[in-house]
Amino acid sequence: MRYALGLLAAFFAQASVAGEEYSGFGMSQLSCARYVADTASNAKFENAYSWWVAGFVTGTNLAKGRVVSTDNEAHIAWLKQYCQAHLSDPFSNAAVELDRELDSRRQQ
Repeated sequence: MRYALGLLAAFFAQASVAGEEYSGFGMSQLSCARYVADTASNAKFENAYSWWVAGFVTGTNLAKGRVVSTDNEAHIAWLKQYCQAHLSDPFSNAAVELDRELDSRRQQ
């Protein structure tokens, strides 16, 4: 199951980075405005997004053989900042931009 989720997240990241169309699932289908509103109003939503982000980052790390020295709290803080500045973007765009940011900080 973890492997399948990792592959799904990896496909999502690779397809969008390459400029191709992709099918996003779960939280990726929501807007950044919805993310900001949901996480501000309900801790259960914040937990759900946090787990989705953890799976997405883990999957892209696995697919890319990437090692990063950040944690999920840092990823959530980055996403909140991004989404507050880009309310009309899909949440999936925020996740892909986080993936690009993590690539730029990749440990070799």
